Amino acid sequence: MNPSFLLTWFFGMLLVIHIGEMTSIWFYFKFVCVSLLSVFHMYCASIRKKFENKENIRSEHFYRLINEVPTLLFIIIVFLVVFKPMN
Repeated sequence: MNPSFLLTWFFGMLLVIHIGEMTSIWFYFKFVCVSLLSVFHMYCASIRKKFENKENIRSEHFYRLINEVPTLLFIIIVFLVVFKPMN
């Protein structure tokens, strides 16, 4: 997943520079949400390592709750891209 993670960031920034949307307010909100999603991706990688080393101390309930984080961020990101509410 890391190569696609890096390529997505690279091509996403190229696209934003190409279309000139870096000055839009909605872009900054989207950038923050995508950054949060990236941090969550790295956090999940650390969780995976803990599972591999049998060091998991979290409950099933915890994992069910954090499973909703990317869903909420995806909804916000798509809303910002489609509707550009603060343009």
